[in-house]
Amino acid sequence: MALLPESCFALVVEFGSDELLLRSATSLAADIRNGKVKSVQVISAYIARIRQVQPVINAVVEDRFEEALKEAEAADRLVASGTMSVEQMAREKPLLGLPLSVKNSIAVKGLRQDAGSLLYKGNRADEDAPCVALLRAAGAIPLVLTNVPELCMWGDTKNLLDGTTRNPHDTRRHPGGSSGGEGSLIAAAGSLMGLGTDIGGSVRGPAAYCGIFGHKPTSGGQHTRPFFKVRQSTRYIDKRLLFTSSHPVYTSI
Repeated sequence: MALLPESCFALVVEFGSDELLLRSATSLAADIRNGKVKSVQVISAYIARIRQVQPVINAVVEDRFEEALKEAEAADRLVASGTMSVEQMAREKPLLGLPLSVKNSIAVKGLRQDAGSLLYKGNRADEDAPCVALLRAAGAIPLVLTNVPELCMWGDTKNLLDGTTRNPHDTRRHPGGSSGGEGSLIAAAGSLMGLGTDIGGSVRGPAAYCGIFGHKPTSGGQHTRPFFKVRQSTRYIDKRLLFTSSHPVYTSI
């Protein structure tokens, strides 16, 4: 059994990875709209990178590479057709042709929806969560589903279905949780942008552990239904009674 390298972050340069992996989403989106870069090129670069780092960090639980490449081809055809101006695409499809990774607790049509739990093993999403649908409408292309701790309940990222996700800066360490698969994959240049959820630091923690930017949205601004049959997953201090033993939800049991 070979020892894992302590870091795969340097592989971005050491293995001559496509420079597209080092560019920002806004820069790539502008070049795709202007026909300077093909969406297929971007998607292909990220697929290759995921295949390179996945054996090291174990951040991905399912992919949709074939479908994503077809959607990238459609995005390139839209640009080439001239049916939408560059300005119109910037307004209506600002993420056109960009790859997106999604946490395995948010529904992506056709992919697993089990939150890393044996309890939900075999569940598959029959529709996109509203937040995923909005990103698709803006032109984003879901590429992979990323790992979580079981039921998104822990501060590291491991479960009995998909194993342990590692921090790309040092694989002896974990990437935080519960959006740890997102943090790890983005930090390893395996994802351009990702979608997670945050109650008590589930986006902010992995972002800090992995050295990337993470944003917790305003509570109620956009729900994640269909989630995995849990309640609203962005909470603030005004919801504190939900977690106290004197609350009726506890005393009525």
